[in-house]
Amino acid sequence: MKNQIYVTYGFGNVFDPNKLNTNLREFIGKPLKAWWGSPIDADFGWKEWCENEEFLIDNRYKSLEEYFSDNNKIFWTLKDNAKVLMINNINDLNTCIESQFIYYDSCDYFRHRWDFYQILRKGYSAIQLNDAAIGHCFRSTVESIMNGWDCESIVVLDPSMIIQLFDEKLNKVKWLYRLESKDPNNGLWYNTKGDYVWGCKDCKGEAKNLPMGYDDRYHIDGKNWFSSCSKEEDLLHWYSKEDAEYLLEHGFVFTKYLAKDYHEFQLETVFLKETAISRQEISFEDLF
Repeated sequence: MKNQIYVTYGFGNVFDPNKLNTNLREFIGKPLKAWWGSPIDADFGWKEWCENEEFLIDNRYKSLEEYFSDNNKIFWTLKDNAKVLMINNINDLNTCIESQFIYYDSCDYFRHRWDFYQILRKGYSAIQLNDAAIGHCFRSTVESIMNGWDCESIVVLDPSMIIQLFDEKLNKVKWLYRLESKDPNNGLWYNTKGDYVWGCKDCKGEAKNLPMGYDDRYHIDGKNWFSSCSKEEDLLHWYSKEDAEYLLEHGFVFTKYLAKDYHEFQLETVFLKETAISRQEISFEDLF
């Protein structure tokens, strides 16, 4: 999937290909040694699975919070010419059998085995599982080949295809949270023309008291910087449940941005949308 972004934990914050020791020999449904990650927008990636299971894979860390800290994650993508074998459902696994990527082994406990070398020879650089449920199937079915693939994940067979993103600024990359209009020409206080539209005049929460006059922080270096919160729970401080329901009915949406360029102030963080790595919408149910 071209330009998809992934995250890997447990290796500091610098990707060093010289330290990789890839071994594609199959071992219980996985390569013996390979580079793993999860899409940054995964609903149930490695981080979510570990937190759900209270599973800490590396005893070098005292807690999950330490393991998943900002200085222990690497954002990366694959080169444009990388070919990824996508596994979305049982039909994709049957296609892998037809392509001789999976073969039947009557001596193996799980009955089916991957041929990772064959996949690599056919030009694929990685395998990506997009449905974590496939990794929890009974051994009597072909889905058993995904046993242990407990989350949405990707395994890279050819590490030369990996590109780390923002090496020198990686520790700055963080999620920021905001409320914004679905119409890019509109806004909560101002539209793109600079007209004062004040979409929160009927709000009951703290947002109605925010001073939103002209401020240099929104025009640093002549660019348009957008207001946000550094923590998702801060949105609940500024917007009550009633406010959120009203604003969502009037064309607004809660979002989070994986921001690269931002400035932190006492009550807010401003960031550049054009350099953000990812944008995701936050549902009302997830927030409240």
